[in-house]
Amino acid sequence: MNSALLKLQIGPVQDFIAQARSTRDLWSGSYLLSWLMGKASATLLNYAETSLIFPAEAGQPLIAFHKSDKRDGDQKSLLTPNLPNIFVASVPAARADEIAKAVEQSIQGEWEAICKSVWDARDKLGIPEEQKSRFESQATRLLSIAWQATPETGNYADDYRRNGRQLDAVRQTRNFPAWGTGAYCRGLEKDSLTGKEEAVAGGKNYGDLVSERFKHLFKHDDHLGATTLIKRVWHITYLADKKGLKTSSEEFPIPNTRGIAMREPNSNGDKDNVEALPGEKYFAVLALDGDQIGKWIGGEFTDLTEPHHKKFCSSLAVFALQKARTTVEQHTGRLIYAGGDDVLALLPADSALACAKALRQVF
Repeated sequence: MNSALLKLQIGPVQDFIAQARSTRDLWSGSYLLSWLMGKASATLLNYAETSLIFPAEAGQPLIAFHKSDKRDGDQKSLLTPNLPNIFVASVPAARADEIAKAVEQSIQGEWEAICKSVWDARDKLGIPEEQKSRFESQATRLLSIAWQATPETGNYADDYRRNGRQLDAVRQTRNFPAWGTGAYCRGLEKDSLTGKEEAVAGGKNYGDLVSERFKHLFKHDDHLGATTLIKRVWHITYLADKKGLKTSSEEFPIPNTRGIAMREPNSNGDKDNVEALPGEKYFAVLALDGDQIGKWIGGEFTDLTEPHHKKFCSSLAVFALQKARTTVEQHTGRLIYAGGDDVLALLPADSALACAKALRQVF
């Protein structure tokens, strides 16, 4: 069988995650991207004679969930964002384009279902019906999906590098939709967190319009565009209501920054009033990124073969899935994201350096 390397990447990443009002927003943006990549990976693996190279499939709870829709096992692991926004796979060359297009459609379909769940809750979220076109237009524009399939020639290292260069070219020359209905209009407030989209909800006293189930998620008078709103509430409208996951504040509490500072990583930040809490106020954001991992994966320091590549990616998965969270929690912190060599965590300020050292040693 002739095979091809398929590399697929979705975005945006850094800005989408960083535009957060709360620690739950920070988790939500990371988890949404991981969720979509879990769906993409499961769709890929439905095809015969396909295999994931990066990230490793083994032990990955999000991929397993999307393949079986089972909610068994450790929910904290399932709800930890741990898939990168990119995958590399080996697929049958004759079906590479077909598989890639099916994976892309599965991502778009899952995103549309998430958006629909939020729009269907518009009455409870105080979104006027006349905002529908703007909401849909903004949501439709968010995702950028690029992929490249490269036939394998027998020299895995050369094929992998050529595939990467070709994907970079695809990403630099991609089409994009022109702004039209639902785009920029004068006189409308911009999203308070992104500064880009026109608001579809929010503003002064917005919390009074929201039903009790969502009220705790809107403590500020932010103006919210569609994507910010989706990120704020999809864990309820979609993960809980459509997928049966236990993501409510009581079942999956996420601390606010004061809770982190006070060494209470499992406190309920949605319910707490940060400003009123006494005690320690200083916390730290810890970001870990392995040195030159791209070069290691790309074969610059060793002979690159597919078995070696898979083994290396499996080692990255063991760190992300089994080591990172345990290490962070040992230092009374809260893990936000762990995927491959990337880690993002919040910790009490005086334990951050010790945690960083421990993570480095484990890595």
